[in-house]
Amino acid sequence: MTETVDRFQEEAGRAVDALNAKNEARGRLKAVMTELSGLTRLLDAINQVRFAGDAGLLTAWNRARNVVGPSGSAAPAAPVVEKPEVPPGGEVAA
Repeated sequence: MTETVDRFQEEAGRAVDALNAKNEARGRLKAVMTELSGLTRLLDAINQVRFAGDAGLLTAWNRARNVVGPSGSAAPAAPVVEKPEVPPGGEVAA
């Protein structure tokens, strides 16, 4: 029984360590995202001035900066499964 309790405590400790590591990584990722967002706003301000004399380039830049990427919360696409062809007789060939 003591051995089982010891194993449980070890696993619980590993679970807490994993949760702490995940939370630390999330915090670092948020900091990087904040920095990247600021850099993107700076680049936008530079390009708005840079492309002010060329409507085509300014339009292209505005479209490019507003592209939305895939969401990380989206479920992966289900694999495509083809239906077998059913001959007029109704039997599926193996």
